[in-house]
Amino acid sequence: MYFSDYPEGKDTYWIYAAPHREDLLTKDTRKLNGCKIGVTRGSYQEGLLQDYLQEKEIQCEVVGCSGFDEMMRRLDESELDAMVAPDLSTSYGYKIISILGYSDYYFAVSRQRPDILEELNEALYEIQTAEPEYNSLLANRYYYKVASGLILNEAEETWLREHNHTIRMGCLANYLPFIGQKDGSYVGVIMTVIDTLKSEYGVDVILSTYPDLDTMKIALRAGEIDLIGPVVGDFYLAEQDKFVLTDAIVQTTPVVFYQGTDYLSSLEVIAATDQSVFNPDIVHVLFPDAQVMVFDTTDGCLEAVASGKAGSTIVPAARINIVRRNSATDDMAVAEMTNRLDIRLIATKPGRRAATITNKAILHSSAALGGLVMAENSTPDNNLVNFLKKYSWHLLGIIVFVMLVLLYLSISLLRSRKKMAKALTAANDAKAAAEEFNTQLKTHLEIINSVAGVFFSLYYIDM
Repeated sequence: MYFSDYPEGKDTYWIYAAPHREDLLTKDTRKLNGCKIGVTRGSYQEGLLQDYLQEKEIQCEVVGCSGFDEMMRRLDESELDAMVAPDLSTSYGYKIISILGYSDYYFAVSRQRPDILEELNEALYEIQTAEPEYNSLLANRYYYKVASGLILNEAEETWLREHNHTIRMGCLANYLPFIGQKDGSYVGVIMTVIDTLKSEYGVDVILSTYPDLDTMKIALRAGEIDLIGPVVGDFYLAEQDKFVLTDAIVQTTPVVFYQGTDYLSSLEVIAATDQSVFNPDIVHVLFPDAQVMVFDTTDGCLEAVASGKAGSTIVPAARINIVRRNSATDDMAVAEMTNRLDIRLIATKPGRRAATITNKAILHSSAALGGLVMAENSTPDNNLVNFLKKYSWHLLGIIVFVMLVLLYLSISLLRSRKKMAKALTAANDAKAAAEEFNTQLKTHLEIINSVAGVFFSLYYIDM
């Protein structure tokens, strides 16, 4: 067969053992003495294994097998102590003992179709010249979570022993969905990585929160913490600060909040804060021609846009629902940019092992990071505190209106009571006057009757 001029990818070859063989998983290769190691008969890795055993002066039995299926079956049935294979998916559960080496692999073409080989080489040439990292990007997209990316190497294990199996991590305070608190506990995508560090690698993470990125950088340089984040991963800025970046935890897109209808002119003056992953340095990188105004908080940036001091401000798409809690955004327009940016953590170059160890946890938990965890923590809690915070002025207005109505009704009722009392007093006075009149009238009638009686008596006597 013919082979392509350019490689399709790169294989890494490892010696694996079953997970219960803890005696072989100590990184002490002398433990392989007397073992049976399976390898594909006649393969490239068989030669690598022979060279490895000779170099390490290991005496063991090399067992030739027909392929991976036979080796895995015999390993599971304890007929083999170890086996040699390229990167295996972690779904098999095998553990790495040691690395053997690397090799490129190529497309193969039948000798009856040299025309395909010519077209293949032309296509591969275009791909390699247009995107030199194409093979790596393709592997990262479709062939991630390989065992080699999940096992701590010797330098990482040494670092952990020297640091009491602890990583000190600094994070922005209350910056969901990346990190924050709900019901008194830390949650968010970074917490997923922290939980994986603990469950899969036995690493304790001491988490400290900071108000802004500058404060975290100072603590990182002073050696108070080993990692900081979240940050937008920009390699130029990291190199200027002599920092190293972890692998991407998740991706997000920049969202522009602006006033009016002219999106382009709103980008001339941009409000930014060190309390955001889109801090002033990142905004300068994204919009090199813009004037960047620095504010203490994200709310300060939003209020600057609302008042016209700035034309716009940038927030991560993942935080858009949380940012909208600020009523200053009610009349703002929103535009999402097309470029997706990586959210990462930062370590110093001398402390880069904290970053590479964390990379293992990022890879191990990658399936969960961008899905449910992001969704669960991208929406603000619909609790009474948030409701009162957003609608406080509305509620105050309603309360004042109700109080004024009650006051008006109270005054009206008081006036009515006074009128009724006055009328009742007048009525009582009239009743008293009538009773007095009736009493006097009765007295006068009695006198008249008496006088009339005397008069009639005298009349009858004269008769």
